[in-house]
Amino acid sequence: MKTQENLTGFVDISDNIPFVLDENGFYKQVDPKPFKYDVGYKEKQSTNKEMAWLRLGWLSNHIPFEALTDFNVVDIGAGNGVFVEEGKKVFKRIVPYDLAGDSIEDTELYSTTWDLIVMSDVLEHYHSIDDLWTIPFRYALISFPETPPTDEVDITTWRHYKPDEHIYMMNRWDFRKWVEKNGCSVLGCGSPEDFLRKRWDKDYINISTFLICRR
Repeated sequence: MKTQENLTGFVDISDNIPFVLDENGFYKQVDPKPFKYDVGYKEKQSTNKEMAWLRLGWLSNHIPFEALTDFNVVDIGAGNGVFVEEGKKVFKRIVPYDLAGDSIEDTELYSTTWDLIVMSDVLEHYHSIDDLWTIPFRYALISFPETPPTDEVDITTWRHYKPDEHIYMMNRWDFRKWVEKNGCSVLGCGSPEDFLRKRWDKDYINISTFLICRR
């Protein structure tokens, strides 16, 4: 049985779903329909204080806590705002960026050199994930649903298979290659959120988390 521990890429099943394998080895949806991101959507997001501190603790395993206290941070796709509120207890400054509700403006996002950007279950929603590289940052903390082996699982039954909402489906092997190809180093990779977020299947990772930095 092929497991996520030795998987090196996806088996192409694009004939059966509205996704194709792109040049990065990710599944990308073809012609997604518009999806409504509003305040109601944000309020349904599941980040709570426990998850916020788990993320902060995992981050401090890789960057000294004393350094984090001087960081200027933006939480992209801030959702219900819990991580921003808890982050205020750690970072020098943290602000939300979102398509609805409380948010900094686009101009600030793209004109500020951030010490850290946070993207928790956000990147898979982008219509072009290469937009990430247009944001000035030193470090990025990124989590995303880990797509299971496509030759073992009917992907249409996967809990994170959400066409039009999730435009990309990624695995950590190709994600690592992608960030390294774009001039970043991986400082940490794991699945810490699975301690709090129930796995959709005991045999497969639910959420992968990366800490990357620009070289």
